[in-house]
Amino acid sequence: MCRKSGFIVLLFAAMVMLVSPVFAKDLTETEVIAVAKDALTGKAIAFEDAVITYDKGNETWAAWGEVVINNPQDPNYGNLPQGVLSEKKYHTVYFDFEENIRRDIWVFVDGDTGEVLTIYEVK
Repeated sequence: MCRKSGFIVLLFAAMVMLVSPVFAKDLTETEVIAVAKDALTGKAIAFEDAVITYDKGNETWAAWGEVVINNPQDPNYGNLPQGVLSEKKYHTVYFDFEENIRRDIWVFVDGDTGEVLTIYEVK
Protein backbone atom coordinates (compact mmCIF):
# COMPACT_ATOMS: atom_id res chain seq x y z
CA MET A 1 0.00 0.00 0.00
CA CYS A 2 2.82 2.40 0.83
CA ARG A 3 4.33 1.87 -2.60
CA LYS A 4 1.04 2.76 -4.29
CA SER A 5 0.59 5.97 -2.29
CA GLY A 6 4.21 6.96 -3.05
CA PHE A 7 3.50 6.52 -6.76
CA ILE A 8 0.35 8.65 -6.46
CA VAL A 9 2.29 11.42 -4.70
CA LEU A 10 4.98 11.30 -7.39
CA LEU A 11 2.35 11.39 -10.15
CA PHE A 12 0.61 14.35 -8.49
CA ALA A 13 3.91 16.24 -8.16
CA ALA A 14 4.68 15.66 -11.84
CA MET A 15 1.22 16.94 -12.86
CA VAL A 16 1.62 20.08 -10.73
CA MET A 17 4.97 20.83 -12.37
CA LEU A 18 3.45 20.46 -15.84
CA VAL A 19 0.58 22.89 -15.24
CA SER A 20 2.46 25.39 -13.08
CA PRO A 21 3.31 28.70 -14.76
CA VAL A 22 6.89 29.54 -15.65
CA PHE A 23 8.07 31.95 -13.02
CA ALA A 24 9.78 34.99 -14.50
CA LYS A 25 12.02 35.33 -11.48
CA ASP A 26 13.79 32.32 -12.96
CA LEU A 27 14.04 33.94 -16.38
CA THR A 28 17.34 35.45 -17.41
CA GLU A 29 17.67 38.96 -18.76
CA THR A 30 18.06 37.47 -22.24
CA GLU A 31 14.86 35.43 -21.87
CA VAL A 32 12.87 38.47 -20.69
CA ILE A 33 14.12 40.43 -23.72
CA ALA A 34 13.09 37.53 -25.97
CA VAL A 35 9.55 37.60 -24.51
CA ALA A 36 9.38 41.36 -25.15
CA LYS A 37 10.65 40.98 -28.73
CA ASP A 38 8.05 38.26 -29.39
CA ALA A 39 5.32 40.59 -28.13
CA LEU A 40 6.37 43.31 -30.56
CA THR A 41 6.78 40.86 -33.44
CA GLY A 42 3.17 39.80 -32.82
CA LYS A 43 2.14 43.44 -33.21
CA ALA A 44 4.16 43.83 -36.43
CA ILE A 45 6.54 46.34 -34.85
CA ALA A 46 10.02 46.28 -36.38
CA PHE A 47 12.32 46.74 -33.41
CA GLU A 48 15.56 46.19 -35.31
CA ASP A 49 16.23 49.95 -35.37
CA ALA A 50 15.85 50.28 -31.62
CA VAL A 51 18.41 50.12 -28.87
CA ILE A 52 16.99 47.40 -26.61
CA THR A 53 17.62 47.73 -22.89
CA TYR A 54 16.65 45.44 -20.02
CA ASP A 55 15.68 47.96 -17.36
CA LYS A 56 17.24 46.30 -14.34
CA GLY A 57 15.23 47.15 -11.25
CA ASN A 58 12.80 49.15 -13.43
CA GLU A 59 14.79 52.29 -12.61
CA THR A 60 14.45 53.97 -16.01
CA TRP A 61 10.74 53.16 -16.11
CA ALA A 62 10.24 54.57 -12.60
CA ALA A 63 11.51 57.95 -13.83
CA TRP A 64 9.35 57.84 -16.99
CA GLY A 65 6.37 56.54 -15.00
CA GLU A 66 6.49 59.74 -12.96
CA VAL A 67 6.06 61.69 -16.21
CA VAL A 68 2.98 59.57 -17.04
CA ILE A 69 1.51 60.03 -13.56
CA ASN A 70 1.91 63.81 -13.77
CA ASN A 71 0.63 64.27 -17.34
CA PRO A 72 -3.18 64.03 -17.67
CA GLN A 73 -2.81 64.32 -21.48
CA ASP A 74 -0.78 61.10 -21.67
CA PRO A 75 -2.90 58.30 -23.20
CA ASN A 76 -1.85 56.01 -20.34
CA TYR A 77 -2.60 58.47 -17.55
CA GLY A 78 -4.39 56.49 -14.84
CA ASN A 79 -3.53 53.21 -16.55
CA LEU A 80 0.24 53.01 -16.09
CA PRO A 81 1.75 52.66 -13.54
CA GLN A 82 -1.24 53.11 -11.23
CA GLY A 83 -3.41 50.58 -13.07
CA VAL A 84 -2.05 47.53 -14.88
CA LEU A 85 1.30 47.59 -13.09
CA SER A 86 -0.04 48.42 -9.65
CA GLU A 87 1.05 45.88 -7.05
CA LYS A 88 2.73 43.69 -9.69
CA LYS A 89 6.24 42.36 -9.87
CA TYR A 90 7.48 42.93 -13.38
CA HIS A 91 10.50 43.19 -15.63
CA THR A 92 10.77 46.11 -18.04
CA VAL A 93 12.34 46.09 -21.50
CA TYR A 94 12.84 49.45 -23.19
CA PHE A 95 12.99 49.82 -26.98
CA ASP A 96 14.62 53.17 -27.71
CA PHE A 97 14.06 54.24 -31.31
CA GLU A 98 16.78 56.89 -31.36
CA GLU A 99 15.78 58.25 -34.77
CA ASN A 100 12.18 58.83 -33.69
CA ILE A 101 11.84 59.87 -30.05
CA ARG A 102 8.05 59.60 -30.25
CA ARG A 103 8.25 55.90 -31.08
CA ASP A 104 9.87 54.54 -27.91
CA ILE A 105 8.23 51.41 -26.48
CA TRP A 106 8.21 49.81 -23.05
CA VAL A 107 7.25 46.15 -22.61
CA PHE A 108 6.32 44.89 -19.15
CA VAL A 109 6.79 41.19 -18.41
CA ASP A 110 4.99 39.73 -15.39
CA GLY A 111 7.37 38.69 -12.64
CA ASP A 112 5.22 35.71 -11.67
CA THR A 113 4.08 34.23 -14.98
CA GLY A 114 6.62 35.47 -17.53
CA GLU A 115 3.80 36.76 -19.75
CA VAL A 116 3.53 40.27 -21.14
CA LEU A 117 1.39 42.47 -18.89
CA THR A 118 1.17 45.41 -21.25
CA ILE A 119 3.01 47.43 -23.85
CA TYR A 120 3.38 51.19 -23.52
CA GLU A 121 4.18 53.21 -26.62
CA VAL A 122 5.34 56.81 -26.28
CA LYS A 123 3.17 58.88 -28.62
